[in-house]
Amino acid sequence: MSVYENLIQLKTTLFPEAILKKIPRLDVVIIGEGKSDIEVVKKIHRKLLGEAKKSDNVFIAYTDVEGVNNIPSMVSIFLSIIKSSGGNLKSIVTIIDADTYSVDERVQSLVDSLRSRSEAGDLKIYFKDPLKDERCSQVFIVETILRMKKGDRKIYLIIGVNGDFTRSFKRRCLEDHCIKLMNIIVDKEVECSKQLVPNIENCLSHIDKENIGKICEAFDHICRIFQILFEKLN
Repeated sequence: MSVYENLIQLKTTLFPEAILKKIPRLDVVIIGEGKSDIEVVKKIHRKLLGEAKKSDNVFIAYTDVEGVNNIPSMVSIFLSIIKSSGGNLKSIVTIIDADTYSVDERVQSLVDSLRSRSEAGDLKIYFKDPLKDERCSQVFIVETILRMKKGDRKIYLIIGVNGDFTRSFKRRCLEDHCIKLMNIIVDKEVECSKQLVPNIENCLSHIDKENIGKICEAFDHICRIFQILFEKLN
């Protein structure tokens, strides 16, 4: 990929409209629940590009929103800007923790929140039912239709849910995948993997060192999201 190395970090304090005007060719925005999500996703993105040993013309930007409750508002902002001022954006990706919910519950909660925001105003944005990816059960695609004067426009909302459901954690999060990559032994007393990975830098360091096969085994949902993006946008 190629956006100034094709990775652009957006600041949450920078209104998204300024980004769309400044970078009219922006294809994808990836929104992370927290800073750690974005750091890990960017690192895997770079690793995938290095393995492919080629570039493409997909422009991706990143931003975190400091909490899952802020994701619906950020997604809604981007969609409303596209309706009012255009831009080249084709897909919005969100990365969220499952926390205490199932994957399906987490995804449906986000979609319901987006629908309620759309219905409350006059945005005329319609979210179809989320479809589970055939290859990864923690990735969902929501076809989003924007009713515009020049005709309907389709945007793909891709939702990736963090969490290792093979373990009996009370809360599931990004760090679940880190401990899988790092081969950390987990005691029965551990309720959340954040207890074992207090510093995300350790996880990032392992991503740098490991081969892409092992990385994608641990972070299957993230690798799958990039594969979907490459397929849809190239």
